[in-house]
Amino acid sequence: MRELARVPKATVVVADAELHTGLLIIRSLARAGLRVVAVAHREGFGTFSRWPCVRRIVAPDCDYTRTILEIAADNCAVAIFAHFETTLLSLHEQRAYAGPIVISPGTEQLQTAMNKSKVLARAAEVGLRVPKTVVLSRDERDRWARMNATFGDRRPLIAKSDTEVGAAPGPGSRYLVLRRSGDRGALEELVERSGSVLVQEYVIGRGVGIAGLFWEGKPLCVGGHVRLRESHATGGASTYCQSRIIPAAWDASMVLMKSLLWTGQGMVEFKVTPEGEAVLMEINPRFWGSLPLYIDSGLDVPLAAYGAFVLGNTEPRGKMREGRRMRMLANDIPAVLTQTKGAVRIAKLFGILASTPWIVGDYVFSWSDPAPFVRTIIPDIAHWLRGWWSMGRRRQTSRKV
Repeated sequence: MRELARVPKATVVVADAELHTGLLIIRSLARAGLRVVAVAHREGFGTFSRWPCVRRIVAPDCDYTRTILEIAADNCAVAIFAHFETTLLSLHEQRAYAGPIVISPGTEQLQTAMNKSKVLARAAEVGLRVPKTVVLSRDERDRWARMNATFGDRRPLIAKSDTEVGAAPGPGSRYLVLRRSGDRGALEELVERSGSVLVQEYVIGRGVGIAGLFWEGKPLCVGGHVRLRESHATGGASTYCQSRIIPAAWDASMVLMKSLLWTGQGMVEFKVTPEGEAVLMEINPRFWGSLPLYIDSGLDVPLAAYGAFVLGNTEPRGKMREGRRMRMLANDIPAVLTQTKGAVRIAKLFGILASTPWIVGDYVFSWSDPAPFVRTIIPDIAHWLRGWWSMGRRRQTSRKV
């Protein structure tokens, strides 16, 4: 990236570096010659990186944002990257006017995207297809009557927390699939815990993302992916995906991001039905889990974000190479173990272990920086396989008895 020569030996801070997205941002910026200071809540992917220009700091949770800003000031950092929405919002609120640039959508855009009902309302206004939805509030008296009036006996339905901030990922925490009337108790608990819950029709289709860097609603470094497998049978994070731009999803995301004048990184998430219609699910206003696939496919989004926010280069860059596949090995193995049985499970596990990372790339693995994979992924894989083997042995023993 030739324009980096305008800021020689510039320093950037990468917060939330314990995540694999933090690691990929570190690698992207360090390869370009920037000096990176990695700040994390705990030891993790980014703090294990062996890039020589990376300094690693584990910061206290009690004063995390202030610590990030102090580290940025001490190192004369020009920019701060982060993953979590809460970190980004807090940095926007506490950053001094003349401080380092926060690589992120603005506060208003973050707050809009963190509220699913607001995103769906805006999408409906601009003519996009959204799921039929009822918003249930903790303080609403007639919420169940209104839900039944909307959906009747239709099942399944899906219930989602209006905001995911502070909620652990996965079913039971962020969402529920409602299959029968007996699920009302679990739904009531989710409403009480979350305060506001969206109950929606269950859309049959494949998970699709359009993601990258936007500037005032225009795509600067944007591509797409399809989910080949997700962490749970009912949805969740992508564990195995392919770089591919679905035209219906691309067109819908361009309309939505233009209406929001979106500036910064983000992913627009859809379900694409068997008929090819893109149904909007939500916006993730941050670097997304399958970011490694985008970098591997030719879209170095973190470096493009640095160029746009710090150097003022807002020209479109890069074209995605479609058809590339990648998986998060430590998450894909448990996904297969919990979603398949018998010979299919054995075949899929064998295929995963035989092909990754040599044929199908892994989110974390890198020949030039192997420590994060060795210190995090391999122990996780061993844990899941030991548990699966032990469970199988216990079942065989119980059958003999």
